[in-house]
Amino acid sequence: MINGWIMSGDTAVASFHGRVVTPILPERCPLCFQKGGDLEMWLESRAIDRHRTNSRILKRILRLGDTSDLNTALHVHGATITDNYWVKTEDEANLTWADVGFRENYFADLALSGRFSSIAKNYTPKELRTATPELTNIGSYEKCWRQQDGHWVMVKSGTPEEHFSEIFRLIFLDRFKLQLSELRHTVHQGDDALAKFFRKLLRRYRGILKHVVKQCGDN
Repeated sequence: MINGWIMSGDTAVASFHGRVVTPILPERCPLCFQKGGDLEMWLESRAIDRHRTNSRILKRILRLGDTSDLNTALHVHGATITDNYWVKTEDEANLTWADVGFRENYFADLALSGRFSSIAKNYTPKELRTATPELTNIGSYEKCWRQQDGHWVMVKSGTPEEHFSEIFRLIFLDRFKLQLSELRHTVHQGDDALAKFFRKLLRRYRGILKHVVKQCGDN
């Protein structure tokens, strides 16, 4: 049985004994562990989608051997770009967030495109040893993380139709002017009030929907 800690940066927010997690700082734990939760299921949920073609290529290039979701996530200590949670075992007591956090991504092109040039590249031992954020880059579309001006930026592949939801979300949020307090008040009133609230949203933003559809069609 492996024992260790779930970390937030360099702060231990929970301990684990096998799959059982015990919060140390409940308010800073991943939500799934505030009332129980299974360590392995959480780690598996952070792994790259095994059904993505390029994920299978990436695992072969990295010579993971065990390509299960659990082992894939553990290969980078369960760390992701989108939060600062990670795991360390009792044998890794001196390991720090600086040791685990991602600094380079030598496999961005491979994860995004799976081109032959990326597959056939002769990766150096240093590149193969450097933790890549692609192993915990979740979602069903091919994508990658790139660094631009010191920040991590996600790049996605796909057709304009596949990107529709992304475009709609950006335009909708840009135009969405209702106060958050109105939504909170409505949620507390119950299901009927919530349904009325969303019908109100649909009427108010029907024009935006038509605009987004036209934008995608023009492109």
